[in-house]
Amino acid sequence: MTNIKSEPNWANSSGKDEYSYWVSLEIEVVEQRFRWIEAGEFMMGSAKDESERYDNENEHKVKLTKGYWLANKVSTQDYGN
Repeated sequence: MTNIKSEPNWANSSGKDEYSYWVSLEIEVVEQRFRWIEAGEFMMGSAKDESERYDNENEHKVKLTKGYWLANKVSTQDYGN
């Protein structure tokens, strides 16, 4: 169940596919798609017996109290060099 009330005012388009709800933001010729991340709980970190694990990667519960929009892809800047 999602708590998305409507498309954000900064979005140009929106929808839902087999993965999740999405919105797109278009600036000039660049489009960035965002995915809705539901509030909820999950385990973060890695198990002590996981290969190539660092000592500071202890498993712990994370609780997201609010949903949020997360960009689908990395965003970079071009300074026209």
